[in-house]
Amino acid sequence: MENGLTWLVSGGGAAIVTYWLMQNWKVLSELPPRWKRMASLLLPAPFAAVGYAVAIWMQYITTPVGGREWCEVLFGVMSAAVLQQGIHGVRKLK
Repeated sequence: MENGLTWLVSGGGAAIVTYWLMQNWKVLSELPPRWKRMASLLLPAPFAAVGYAVAIWMQYITTPVGGREWCEVLFGVMSAAVLQQGIHGVRKLK
């Protein structure tokens, strides 16, 4: 379970989950191309954040201390997920 959460948070798992949903969930698969691109960029962020929160809840990683630390960590986790999607889009989906 710990490896799965690590993969979801920092190994591109959030992006893979997003792409699976984009192909298999009718609401997302029927979006116009521009909205589909936006959804594929933005959806990995909450998946990564939830994976991080679950990892904390299961005590696989230490809990950030204080509000500032929470903000910094969640910003890092979520922005990394979005950045991975952006890089993938630029490199693979020209």
